[in-house]
Amino acid sequence: MVSPDEEHRERWLVTHTENVSSLISDSGVTRYRLNAKVWNTYQPEKQESYWHFPEKFHLENFDSLFNVVATVDADTAFYYEKREIWRLAKNVRIRNLDGVLFETEELYWDQRARPEAPDAIQTAKPVRVVLPNGDEQHHAGGFKSDRYMQLPRFYNTKETITFIEKTGTNSRQQDDSLQERQKSD
Repeated sequence: MVSPDEEHRERWLVTHTENVSSLISDSGVTRYRLNAKVWNTYQPEKQESYWHFPEKFHLENFDSLFNVVATVDADTAFYYEKREIWRLAKNVRIRNLDGVLFETEELYWDQRARPEAPDAIQTAKPVRVVLPNGDEQHHAGGFKSDRYMQLPRFYNTKETITFIEKTGTNSRQQDDSLQERQKSD
């Protein structure tokens, strides 16, 4: 039996493409490769048209020599054409230009936001962050970040992070006093 949503979806379906691999340019320069098992385009009545990638979505970002410098993976993705917003869902994994891995269950990317806008990418879901050295951080309340995910701001964090400020010739002394305070806590 077909659910009402599936029935409407079938009626709104404009294109259905399988085993997609598409190169995407930005200002005439190839910057991305999109791979997806299925890419459907829908045009609902009196609503915004959207793309749906129901089975695995993979996006690669290239540098000028076509080396992959960042990746995006999700089990499902939606792109809302009029608002230019991406919604990634289920097993979302993004590796940024610095090699930092972000994992969450849902993420939104506003393509119209300026690249440096502090909320171009965001989620309210818990986030796991894996640094290039293997250190992990877990954040319960989500985050907002610039388009390149290099300036994330986390919310409702549940862990303690220690910062060591090193200034001038007393930096060793500051390190020692910080270690002594941590031992006594």
